[in-house]
Amino acid sequence: MKLEFNKIAELERAIEKKYGKIATKNPASFWNKDKEEEYLEQLREQILQEEEHEQIKINGVLVTEKLFNRGNIQVCSRCDKQCLSLNDDLFYVKYEMCERCFYLYKDGRE
Repeated sequence: MKLEFNKIAELERAIEKKYGKIATKNPASFWNKDKEEEYLEQLREQILQEEEHEQIKINGVLVTEKLFNRGNIQVCSRCDKQCLSLNDDLFYVKYEMCERCFYLYKDGRE
């Protein structure tokens, strides 16, 4: 046990020497009530901003519109499934159907 404490102290001294005294201080020692209130206010503002984003229901799961970086979501002409994956998007642009329908109905039948 004493060996472990000596090793820890040795490591702390090496870190302090390399990065300065502030690197070995407890981060909680820099925290106070003003910083706590400021943090909580920022957290409230962030939550309000996230709630403002419109949500889309996909297969019973609510997803924020912020997650989608494209304007519209394509729907497969064969199975009416939304093309959400990158592979589905690729197949939709080229064949106007999702990847699954391409392999079921078109692959090898051209």
